[in-house]
Amino acid sequence: MRAKNKTKNQLHFLAPTLKERLNPKHGLYLLTSAIDWNYFEEALKVLYSDKGRPAHSIRLMTALLILKAIYKLSDETQLVRDTYNGTHHKRRKKASSAKRK
Repeated sequence: MRAKNKTKNQLHFLAPTLKERLNPKHGLYLLTSAIDWNYFEEALKVLYSDKGRPAHSIRLMTALLILKAIYKLSDETQLVRDTYNGTHHKRRKKASSAKRK
């Protein structure tokens, strides 16, 4: 089942938005504005059903596959877990410093 579009109208009065927290010069940030997400939505929506449990959004799944390719990751579960809790970058930094020794 296709994911439902969530309304994002209500923001916390004092909390900065995610866009305000991110570095606009970071490569992944720049890449998100360069990708035509509607293309993926239109091309892949035929593969989704309107029945059953709602899926993750097409944009999220496409973005995770792009991250998987960029960082040469092989396990989707690990990628999703690391992306959501922010440990992916810490692990890569630790692994690269261990290789230098």
